[in-house]
Amino acid sequence: MIVVFSDKKVEVQSSPHLQEEAVIPMIRMLLVDDDQFERDGVKFLIDEYGLDLEVYEAENGEQALAFIVEHPVDILLTDIRMDEMDGLQLAEKVRELNLPIKVIFLSAYGEFEYAQKAIDLKASKYILKPVQISGFLKEISKVMQLCEEERRQSEHQERILEVQSNGMRYERQRLISNLLRSSSAESRDLSLIKLDGSNQLRMILLDSNTRIFDLPETEDFEKSLEDFLPPAYDVVQLNEFQCLVFISAIMAADESKDLLEIGQQIRNHIKARFKQDVFIIFSGAVDGFEQLRSEYNQMESILENKFFLAPGSIQFTSHASIERDNIIEFSDQMLEDMIGHIGRQEFTALRMKFEQFFEAMQSGGHFSAVYVKYICSEVMKKIYDLGTKKSIAEFQEKLEQIYRTPQLNQLKAIVGSVIDQQEQQHVPPVDNVRKVIENIVGIIEQEYHTDIALEDLAERVFLNPSYLSHLFKKHKGVSIIKYMTEYRLEVARNLITDTNRKIIDISQQIGYPNFPYFCTLFKNYYGVTPSQFRERLGS
Repeated sequence: MIVVFSDKKVEVQSSPHLQEEAVIPMIRMLLVDDDQFERDGVKFLIDEYGLDLEVYEAENGEQALAFIVEHPVDILLTDIRMDEMDGLQLAEKVRELNLPIKVIFLSAYGEFEYAQKAIDLKASKYILKPVQISGFLKEISKVMQLCEEERRQSEHQERILEVQSNGMRYERQRLISNLLRSSSAESRDLSLIKLDGSNQLRMILLDSNTRIFDLPETEDFEKSLEDFLPPAYDVVQLNEFQCLVFISAIMAADESKDLLEIGQQIRNHIKARFKQDVFIIFSGAVDGFEQLRSEYNQMESILENKFFLAPGSIQFTSHASIERDNIIEFSDQMLEDMIGHIGRQEFTALRMKFEQFFEAMQSGGHFSAVYVKYICSEVMKKIYDLGTKKSIAEFQEKLEQIYRTPQLNQLKAIVGSVIDQQEQQHVPPVDNVRKVIENIVGIIEQEYHTDIALEDLAERVFLNPSYLSHLFKKHKGVSIIKYMTEYRLEVARNLITDTNRKIIDISQQIGYPNFPYFCTLFKNYYGVTPSQFRERLGS
């Protein structure tokens, strides 16, 4: 590619030899000579012999220097004798700018004085005119090879720095994860959380039903939050479904309103970007290790019942919080969910949803008593419709009690007793539950390498996702997500032990396309990276 640079314009002329490769970054050469004939001759040789160079031209030293200041240049091929600023002066200016440019002098003068000056200016080559084709090609090729080697070294160094940076980041995430879950003294260093010396902090837990936090497109997620968070914040990826944000606990006077607004902005941002709802929990203010673990345990307790809350719900460890502008939507969703549980005879799930509904009502006085009683009457009606021993008189009596009761606790007791009675009549057979759990385990063991979502699993065993989660944890002692993660890591360990497959291929095979994330997860679980695990096997 030939680029003509003058005071008026930059003209690009594509070479037929380089036309198809123009999109590939080439070595950039600036050709400086006040003789157009000489410049044309050099360009002809470059074009004729297919040198992979992107060539720019300048008529004199002043033009060349102005171009170098504004554009990247790898090789400067310049005549020595030119009016005003000659080639030696140009090279000296380039060295003053401390730019890594290879300088080649092209001159009809071979006197010792010029050669000595060229050496002092650390010139790469000194080519005499008239140019000998073989000599010219040889010297230019050597300088091009030198440029390519330096590029490869630079890229290699950048990759090393990137790996080191990622390694430190993932190690810090592992340590913070241990800080939240471990009670050992060595895990109590809160300085791992970077909040510019803030004495108190607050946690924001972001939880998604689908994996988003380990995807390549979330690499800039941390930076994208700066529009919604206080200036000092820190982000730690816990796993592919969860992310923990730390902010300073020092807020304005109306703290709850400020935090709720932050939560709404984060939720809307993630919804717009990933088309996913996230469940958000705010901790209380934390100024020590014990408080940190206590608040995080409360957040995990809330998560155990997250499926009984409206999608995109924002919660606080200090109290159950429901957004006032979404009360009707929330209540309608709760009623729909409870009726669904009744229809599927999932009375344990119904009980948990019912408790959550009343907890939300007790968190504030902005619910209509008439509307709450209407919801309770609808729930009771569906339960009586399901019963085999129907008593209209009993139903009417309960209905009158609902509308006469003056207190919330009494209302809760009335409907609760009806749920208890129906639950005792419809205890699911243990064998049926065991069969469902076995089916889920079988699906995980067969399809662990795919992106399995809770909703997909629930649909395949004809259960509500929330009820399936409850049953699985009750019978297996761990959540479905944790069981799936442990199984994948066990498969990975066996593949590392029994095969010679590359670890990055194993990561892909077991369902983790993000290799650094897989390495971090493996180390958190086994205490060493996959590579270290394999090395220990060979020792």
